[in-house]
Amino acid sequence: MEWEKYFDENILKRGEGYYRKGKVVDFQADGRKRSATVIGTEEYSVSVEFDRDGSIIDMQCSCPYAENGEYCKHMAAVLYRESCGDVPAVYSKRQPVKKPKERQKSKTEKSIDAIPVLSVDVATLKDEIKKIIAHYKRQGYIEYRYAYECAMQVSETMETNAGIYLRDGRYKEAFDYSFFVLRKFCATDMDDSDGGTGMICEVGLEIWKQALQDAGSEQYVFKQLLKYKAPDQEWYLKEQAEHFLFNNFDKPEYYERKMQYIENRIAEVGDETDLINYKLGYYLKQKIELMRKSKVSEETFEQFRQKYWSYAEVQSDCIEEKLQKQQYKEAESLLLECLAMPFGKGVSTEYCREQLMIVYEKTGDKEGYRKTLSDYVSLEYNSSIEKYEELKKLYKTKEWLDIRESIYQNIWKNNRELLPDILLRDRQMDRLLKLAISYPGLYYVQKYEKELIQDYAKEILEKYREEFQKMTESASTRETYREISRQLRKLSRYEEGKGFVRDIISEWKEKIHAFQHNIEMRAECVYMLKRSENSFEL
Repeated sequence: MEWEKYFDENILKRGEGYYRKGKVVDFQADGRKRSATVIGTEEYSVSVEFDRDGSIIDMQCSCPYAENGEYCKHMAAVLYRESCGDVPAVYSKRQPVKKPKERQKSKTEKSIDAIPVLSVDVATLKDEIKKIIAHYKRQGYIEYRYAYECAMQVSETMETNAGIYLRDGRYKEAFDYSFFVLRKFCATDMDDSDGGTGMICEVGLEIWKQALQDAGSEQYVFKQLLKYKAPDQEWYLKEQAEHFLFNNFDKPEYYERKMQYIENRIAEVGDETDLINYKLGYYLKQKIELMRKSKVSEETFEQFRQKYWSYAEVQSDCIEEKLQKQQYKEAESLLLECLAMPFGKGVSTEYCREQLMIVYEKTGDKEGYRKTLSDYVSLEYNSSIEKYEELKKLYKTKEWLDIRESIYQNIWKNNRELLPDILLRDRQMDRLLKLAISYPGLYYVQKYEKELIQDYAKEILEKYREEFQKMTESASTRETYREISRQLRKLSRYEEGKGFVRDIISEWKEKIHAFQHNIEMRAECVYMLKRSENSFEL
């Protein structure tokens, strides 16, 4: 299915699981829009919009994961519902969960339902998690092939058990239990290349969000997160817990303690390494937001900005504040100051030039806009064909031809991948050919082969001959000859390439005696010759 490309493999698995369990309810189709409710630790509203061709143009979900701009499992579940049809909505409010025909309960759920609410033993549920993890360990370690399966089972168990606590209004227990599970899993030594830890943390944070439903449990969760001292192996959970702490508890009663927490982190990380700089920048951003909410004095705010002015987070906040207030002259001055700073200090040159273009567009400074756009196209790695075409339109033909060469040269220095596309767009085919054949290897030749081979077959095929010669001279594996054979089969499809392929095969036959002392490679070469001759329709 085409839409699957938007999702990580693990997200897809979770989404498919939600769909097959009937957690997609209230599905609605309205023209090119699809909407539904997906039942997780809480109900999440999902909408997907398609264009006339059936391609996705927008996806929205109310879950915390999607709020950060990510494509979540709930979106995937709705798309599975759209593609595969309905399944029994066993979690629907219109169909009581307790009916046996609708859902088979786990042993854990059955045991919990049989026990009075107040006597549920959290220790028993924690032991269950320990046993699941232990089951997948081999000599104290969970191998790659077992890691995600373990993560899935732990996640499902945590979601089920915590969901029962949440259902019964036992929010503190739900938090404590899920926090234990997250810490236990994150501290486990394993090969987690498939991202099981991220998936479990996502589910856990959804539970935490639900645990904030009353003031008492909210205060409890806040205190627990404040005092959480994570060992090294729990670094990922520590980061997620901090994000949760900063993104929630948005009430004045929490501001002072959050501020103290942030200041402690700032003091701890210092400014000694690149990694630490990254962390410090993050904490500075959080402090800025909290200072603004706390309505600190303008003097205090400016003193803080001056102290940490060299950090991108501080500079961008100040610049964006000026833009928001339409103080364009002040914003321009700040941006030019930042642009002149040494590399690695403050906001990027790309950011500065993008914001300067906004300033000049707002103020009607056409020359400032054109110059900045020219610098952006010439010097920034993330420039594009679209920006190049925009710049081109701002010049008269003669003016453009006068400066185009210097722009070409700068683009080649700073954004090498872009220049060949520009040469193709400008129909500078001679220059594109020169670039392609002068560049080491076959990368650019193969990329622009279809556009070049009709008019420059001789040059392109000669480049192939040179590279094939280099490959055979340094060949140490059979794969080299297999690769040459694949390239020959491709070239034989061009009318201009048929004679070239015949010549190469003839040369191979003449040189095969070179392998007389290497029986294995001689046999491989003979095999590839036969394969080539039989495969090519010459």
